[in-house]
Amino acid sequence: MNWYIKCWKESFNFSGRARRKEYWMFFLINSLIGLLFQLIFMFQPRMGIVACLYSLALIPANLAVTFRRLHDTNHSGWNLFFAYVLPAIVIPPLLFLMLCGVESEVQGMPIIIAALVILGIVFMVLNLRLFYLMVKSGDIGPNNYGDDPIGDPNRKPDCFAGCAIAAGVVILFLIIMAAILLPALRAARENACNIACVSHMKNVGLGLMIYSTENNDCFPTDLNIENLVGVEKVLSCPRDEMGKPYQLLDSARGVNLKELEDAARTPVVICRNHRKYIHVLYADGHVESVLPEEVSLLLESAEDD
Repeated sequence: MNWYIKCWKESFNFSGRARRKEYWMFFLINSLIGLLFQLIFMFQPRMGIVACLYSLALIPANLAVTFRRLHDTNHSGWNLFFAYVLPAIVIPPLLFLMLCGVESEVQGMPIIIAALVILGIVFMVLNLRLFYLMVKSGDIGPNNYGDDPIGDPNRKPDCFAGCAIAAGVVILFLIIMAAILLPALRAARENACNIACVSHMKNVGLGLMIYSTENNDCFPTDLNIENLVGVEKVLSCPRDEMGKPYQLLDSARGVNLKELEDAARTPVVICRNHRKYIHVLYADGHVESVLPEEVSLLLESAEDD
């Protein structure tokens, strides 16, 4: 804990040297605090504000101790800029150009992708080098950035064992973080797919309504580009890896809207690609998320009508 407090006290001290123990104890304690915030956030979402404030307050202390750790191995703090800051400046514009190129089919796409791959490899190497400097033992005696923080001129340089232990701690931390964050990321991805699917189905419903107004209030017999002009990009669920398009229910093929008793309760399209809910598009164009056990009742009522 003394190392943790020392780093906070020297939050704006970017000169001098920090021994390996100082840096990694600060890293370990902050990692444990981050895990604690994650566990609390599961039960108290409002604590996310406290975690954000803590992370912001941590930036100066984290940067300062990283600079001093680099100085301990006789390396400049600019190594941190090339490993972290430069990628954040260079990569996003290239990603934006790539995404724009995918939509507009720009001929320079291969060059952009090649540049992203090359830069990705370069920045990965720089990050691995930075990690090596973080786990490497400091210089014995004075160097260009100050006196030896250990103060033992007779000590022997550390061997591979110290680096292996530090690497093992980092790998263990990453495994724990992955075990906590991956379920949350999976849930976020599922939620994003649900939202996109509902949006797609609403657009399909809009296309069906436009088609019916131009065809004596009748639905088409199938969903295709010819029948629903302008919705070809949303005819399938984003979660369906096979890209299988939505299909009209048999009870909705060519149906006349004026003959329906309740269009708001008549299903016309069903998407079963999601885990918890089944999305249902109704004849009036609105979409609902329905539990799987309720779908059979909807289909039975639709057949009765």
